Amino acid sequence: MSNTDESQDVHQQPMRSDIQGIGGWLVLLIVGLMIVGPLSGLFRISHELRNAIETYPQLADNTQWQNYKVVAWIIFTSSAVISFVAGYRLWRIHNRESVRFAIIANWIEGPLQNIFYIISAGIIFDIGVGLSQLIIKRVIISCIGAGIWTAYLLLSDRVKNTYGSGRTK
Repeated sequence: MSNTDESQDVHQQPMRSDIQGIGGWLVLLIVGLMIVGPLSGLFRISHELRNAIETYPQLADNTQWQNYKVVAWIIFTSSAVISFVAGYRLWRIHNRESVRFAIIANWIEGPLQNIFYIISAGIIFDIGVGLSQLIIKRVIISCIGAGIWTAYLLLSDRVKNTYGSGRTK
């Protein structure tokens, strides 16, 4: 064994081979991607669109508002489908591509979805994309969540044992 091999072994923790399969935090992620995320998104967008009409009744007949609602539902539906597929892949298809897809889905379902809402509102209402504090807060929180799940998927022994480490020996 050379000095470089020894120095690499010192810095790497041994992988726990007893942790494998769908369990622990991985179950939480799968349920979140397949059920909790899409349902909470559905309730949130429904509430926000309904609340906007209740607050500003004149929006009901506004063409731009109607267009925004359609685009918002398309953004939500696309994001929810991607999230569900990512959860399903983690649950049923145990390979590294499922992990990569879940990482991408977390970033789409979180920060990118909120950014798409901001951009579409700016384009449809022909206004500069002014970021409200609520949207900025959502983007930051969703970045933190996506970052935590990305770290988990990349570093977890359970994920490595279940889906493969992605390293060639």
